[in-house]
Amino acid sequence: MQLIDTQVGALTEGTITVEFQGEGGELVSVRMISDGSLDRGAAVLRAKELMVQLSAFEASNEAEMSGGMTEADEAASPFNELPLKSVAHHDLEAGRDAARLRD
Repeated sequence: MQLIDTQVGALTEGTITVEFQGEGGELVSVRMISDGSLDRGAAVLRAKELMVQLSAFEASNEAEMSGGMTEADEAASPFNELPLKSVAHHDLEAGRDAARLRD
């Protein structure tokens, strides 16, 4: 979703609402409990944090239900970050340098 606008609603009945509007007309609304101490910027930041937590929770549930890794898990795997490279190390038993794979 390409974000084009963010609106923060007024505090109503102990809750505040942040709405994120996307380019194609998408609308994501996050309603949070608030005591009135959140300013606009803090409310937007907290809403984003909640969406990230929700996404991580959903991905975890999907992995548990499928019995394996989700696409997000595979993308975040440390094996996808850097290729292995060969480096030299000293083989104490043989008393010589030997090639070894290291990440």
